[in-house]
Amino acid sequence: MKYDFEINTAEANSSHTKLLGRIEPGSRVLELGCATGYLSEILTARLACQVVGVEIDSEAAERAKAFCERVIVADLDHDDLSGALSGEAFDVILCADVLEHLKNPAKVLAGLKPYLAPTGRLLASVPNVAHGSIRLELLRGHFDYEKLGLLDETHLHFYTRDSLVNMLTEAGFACYDLDYTIHDMADEAITEHLSA
Repeated sequence: MKYDFEINTAEANSSHTKLLGRIEPGSRVLELGCATGYLSEILTARLACQVVGVEIDSEAAERAKAFCERVIVADLDHDDLSGALSGEAFDVILCADVLEHLKNPAKVLAGLKPYLAPTGRLLASVPNVAHGSIRLELLRGHFDYEKLGLLDETHLHFYTRDSLVNMLTEAGFACYDLDYTIHDMADEAITEHLSA
């Protein structure tokens, strides 16, 4: 399965670890794009959270059910979740590497805002298209999609810090804190890119 990962929570320089560190134990979480439940499992087992997952892939959703209160099989771009979420309130809406896959992420997030508890928060991670590796590839005239990673073949949107903040603002959210992970490139890799 493409999006089935094992998370090393001891790795501090990981977007998943950073997201998990911002979720209070016992929180009620709406996890968009829960995949096989690899984050849901940690949320429920280690943080005693109640997780409702949303996943487009029915096979992945079936696996995620083991770690979620329930899983809604839905296409976030097309399906109306108001019936499935009616009367619900979540402490956290979690979007771990999912917004870049959506046709209109601002519209999806705006539609889910009513399901946040009054003190609820949106937590999201996205890949940074301004990463040095992408810039070096552009200098060489390349923008080649891959199976996974920054240029995942299923990414529809690419974000920089400013474009992410703008999209969240458009969706009706205030951005209070931004964090990042560091993925340095070795000097040899930079030299190789520039000499090619």
